[in-house]
Amino acid sequence: MRKLFSEQLESHLAFHRGIGKENTLTALHTGVEESPYLQEFDVQRYTRLQKFAGKIIGRQPPAFDHRNELALGHPPETNLNGSLDQALELFRDTAVIPKIDVKPQWWQLDHYKTIDMLLTALEKFERPSLINVSGSPRNIPFIAPKPAAFLELERYVARHAPSQAMINLDLGRFGDLSDIHVARHIETLREGSPERVHSFSPLIDDTNGVDRSIELALRHSVSDLHFWGIKTHSYHESDLVALAKRVTAIGLHPVIDIDLESIVPLSVE
Repeated sequence: MRKLFSEQLESHLAFHRGIGKENTLTALHTGVEESPYLQEFDVQRYTRLQKFAGKIIGRQPPAFDHRNELALGHPPETNLNGSLDQALELFRDTAVIPKIDVKPQWWQLDHYKTIDMLLTALEKFERPSLINVSGSPRNIPFIAPKPAAFLELERYVARHAPSQAMINLDLGRFGDLSDIHVARHIETLREGSPERVHSFSPLIDDTNGVDRSIELALRHSVSDLHFWGIKTHSYHESDLVALAKRVTAIGLHPVIDIDLESIVPLSVE
C-alpha cells in the first residue's frame, strides 16, 4: 500500500512514474486509476546497438515493435515489457494527461527519429498530452548537452506535433539563457498553437529556479508549474502543501511530480 497524505497534498500529486515499480505498465495503470491531473513517465528508443548488446548477455528483445515504438524506462534502464503505445492506452478513456519525458541519448545518432516515434504515437492517441524533452541529446559522451540541443528539439516538437500535444519546459536545462532568449523560444513554440507551452517544471530544491519559473509563468501566461525532486532527497508534506498554496494563491496551477517514497507525511513529522 502506498503512503497516504492530506487532501491538501493528494489533490496536487502526479504519481511520478506511476505507483509501484516505476515506468512499468502496472505502475502506470495503478496511478491512472487514482485519477490524478497528470502522470509522468519516461520513454526512450531501443536501438539495434542495445539489441545486439542484449543478445551477448542473453537478454530477450522487446515484445513490441521496437523499430517503431518507444520503450518505457529511464536510461540506462529499459523496460522491454512495455512501450509508449501500450502506456498511452492506459490513459485513453480517462481525463488524466500523460506527461511523457522523452530521453534521446548521446550515443544515438538521430535524435529526431526518437522524436518522430513519439509524435507518431501521439497522432494515434488523439488526446491531450504533455511532452518533456530531456535525456542527453548530444553525440559526445560524458559532456552535458548545451541548451541549444534542447531548444531545437522542442522547436521540432512544436512544428510537427499534433495540435492537442503540449510542451513542458524545464528552465534548468537552458543553462544561463537569458529571460529574453527564453521569451523568444516560447514565442517560437507558440507560433503554430497558442496553447503549445503548458508548463514549467522547476526543481523544488532550487529556490532561485522556482522563483524564476513563477515569474516567467506569470509573464508569459503559462498556467502550470510541475515541481520535481531528487529521488534521494526527503520532502516534508507540510513544505509541499505550503508550496502548493503559495502557487495557487498567485493564480497558477501547482503539480507535485515527485516519488511518493520521498515525501515525509505529516503524521511522522
